[in-house]
Amino acid sequence: MSTPSGHDPQPPTEPAGGGYGVVPSGSYGIDPSQQPPAQPQPPATPPQYQPAAAPHQPAAPSAQPYQPAGPAAQPPAPQPQYASGYAAAPPPGQTPTGTYAPPGAGYGQPPDGPGEQPPRTGPNPGTTIGWIGFGLAFVVGFIGIVLGAMSVTRSRRAGASIRIGVVAIVVGVLQVLTVIVVVLANLIVQLGGGPTRVNPGDVSQEQTVPVADLVPGMCLDTTSITDADILVVPCAQPHDGEVIAQLTRTGTAYPGDDTLYDDAIDECYGPVSSALPPTANTQNLYVDAFVPTQEEWDAGSRMLSCLLVSDGTMTGSATAGDLVAPIG
Repeated sequence: MSTPSGHDPQPPTEPAGGGYGVVPSGSYGIDPSQQPPAQPQPPATPPQYQPAAAPHQPAAPSAQPYQPAGPAAQPPAPQPQYASGYAAAPPPGQTPTGTYAPPGAGYGQPPDGPGEQPPRTGPNPGTTIGWIGFGLAFVVGFIGIVLGAMSVTRSRRAGASIRIGVVAIVVGVLQVLTVIVVVLANLIVQLGGGPTRVNPGDVSQEQTVPVADLVPGMCLDTTSITDADILVVPCAQPHDGEVIAQLTRTGTAYPGDDTLYDDAIDECYGPVSSALPPTANTQNLYVDAFVPTQEEWDAGSRMLSCLLVSDGTMTGSATAGDLVAPIG
């Protein structure tokens, strides 16, 4: 038989003088006549179906067989147990024993609300493919768009961020648009000979003009030059030369025919090369120049005419930007 304290109950001890709880005369120097009569303690009723005591519950001290009689020395009477299977309320200071844990105890905290899921802390399945698409989008736009779309799809299914996938798609689209614009621009230049500009030196019909009166943009038939005159033709007709630029020399002393001509070629090379369209066939194109003679120099002429000439014939104008590659 066991009690809530975990110890066997102590039977009441009958002293020699008779009665329960009466100490013999002379024991411990206490006069029995001065002590109030002790209350007999009924034996504890054994429980019929009492659960075993918890291992962690401290054991209550067993009653001493010989204690001073008196109200203060009497331990509290044990509470009877009932056959219903539930233990009575424990004495103050003791933890109740039973098969159910006290309120608030349990295995972990419940979720914030019904149906709520904890926040996702795992890796984003679309991050890796998104970064790959972002890098390839700068080189191959279509691949970046495809990989970016795959990244967005995987991230949405996982409930993660789709930012890197969207960036890969945007970069891929911009790269594709850039390629399209460049290709179209090249096609326009190749098919149309480049953008057309106004050519102020073009003429509507052939005419013979003094070399000193030439202006940039005039298209020439250099084979027809006689003395100081040259034939100017419309640039839409076949021709073998064009005035590209005019430069002015300084100084008073005439430098000589060869020196002046060599200096003019060096100075005209830059303007003539810059005027050529990118589609022009430069294999038969050359830089030439008209320079003043000594008589013209002494008369005050310092004008140098920079020419674009060809071994064959060409149509259009480098000045206008519609020059067609020379033929022949």
